[in-house]
Amino acid sequence: MSPIPNFGRNRTLFGLRTNANLVVRYNSYQNRIETVEGVNVDVSDIEPAESLVFNIPAYIAVASIPLFPSTYEIAAHGVVSYHSLQPPRDGARLSQRHDLNEWTIELSYSVDRKKLAVFDRRRWRYPAARTVMGESATAHAQQLIDAGVLMLSPGTAVAWHWCHLIAFSFLPTKRAQAKRNLICGTSAFNGQMASIEAGVKMFVYQFDRPLSLEVTATCLANTHFGLRLRYRISDRYSGESHAEYCDPYGAAQGDYSDCAVVYEKLLARFDTGGSGRWDL
Repeated sequence: MSPIPNFGRNRTLFGLRTNANLVVRYNSYQNRIETVEGVNVDVSDIEPAESLVFNIPAYIAVASIPLFPSTYEIAAHGVVSYHSLQPPRDGARLSQRHDLNEWTIELSYSVDRKKLAVFDRRRWRYPAARTVMGESATAHAQQLIDAGVLMLSPGTAVAWHWCHLIAFSFLPTKRAQAKRNLICGTSAFNGQMASIEAGVKMFVYQFDRPLSLEVTATCLANTHFGLRLRYRISDRYSGESHAEYCDPYGAAQGDYSDCAVVYEKLLARFDTGGSGRWDL
C-alpha cells in the first residue's frame, strides 16, 4: 500500500480539527494497533475495548485514557484513527424513533481536475447559507430543542452549521449555495465531511482521474436537520466504489489525520498501483 500523505501536525480544516497530539492508529483488517503517536507508554498500557462497534473496538485505552474515533461509520473499514476523548454519538439525541418521519436528499456529481482548478480556491459564499435557508443553522436546531425533539446532554456544547452535501470547493457558487445542497449538522459533522472531501481532492489531483459522487442525506421530516448521511465515491477506471457514513448530529470532533484515512482507503480500493504519494 502506498505511503500515507504527510499533512503536518498544525494543519486544520476550517478550524474543526482537533489535531490531537495523542493518536492511535488501528488496522481493522488485521485487528491490531499499528502506531501510537504523542506518548511513550508500555504496550501493556494500551488496551482496546472488548466491546465492538461494527468491527472495531468501541475505544482504545492508553494509560487508562479512553480514545474514540470521530465517528464509527467513517472508520468501519481499513485504518482507524482513535484520538477523541468523546464518544461519537455522545451529547445529542432524538427523543423518539423517526424512521417513518423523514425525507431524503440525493445528489450526484463528478469531480475532475478541471473543475477543481476553477472552484477549489477562496471565493465569496454569496448568498450566505443563512440567507438561502431563511435562518441560521443554530435557530433551525433550536426549534427542535425547544419542541423536545432534539435533546442535548448536560454540559454539551454544540455548534450548528449549514453543511454542504456537495462541497463548495467542487461546485459553482449558485449550485453550492442552494437549499437542496444544505443540511443542518454539527460543526463536528462538517469537519468529518471536510476530511472526506479532502481525500477526494487529493486523489483527483494526484492521479488526474475523475471521481463520481453520490451523496444521500436523510433529514427529519419538514426540516433540513440531518439524521444520516451516505457519501459514495466511484471510480470508473477501476469500476470500484467506496462509501463513507456520517452522523450529522454527532458532537465528537475529528482529527486532521482522518483525511489520511480516507485517502488511504481510496488508494487501496481504486487500484492505483501503489503510486499514491502526496507530498506537501
